[in-house]
Amino acid sequence: MRFVNKVLVAVIRHLVEKKCYGNKHVPEERVFKNFIRNLTKDDKRVLEKEYRKLLNEGYIYRMKKRTGSGEDWHISLNPHMVGQLYTLLEKDNEER
Repeated sequence: MRFVNKVLVAVIRHLVEKKCYGNKHVPEERVFKNFIRNLTKDDKRVLEKEYRKLLNEGYIYRMKKRTGSGEDWHISLNPHMVGQLYTLLEKDNEER
């Protein structure tokens, strides 16, 4: 798998830097809000497609959590797939 979208790589790097593995999670909206401000509709569509692929392959956990204002989606990295994510990020970094 090769990342086409630089924003998704930045999101994954952000989660790795924050050490969001397993039960430690962050709100999905907060993570993506900063990264998708200046994207076009086509870029957002590609980002969503790749993000769904990562969710389906099990690299990222997505769960509904109760917050003070209702329920929000929270995401974290799958701790069993972190090694594979590192290799994907390294390969992507070498190709650019």
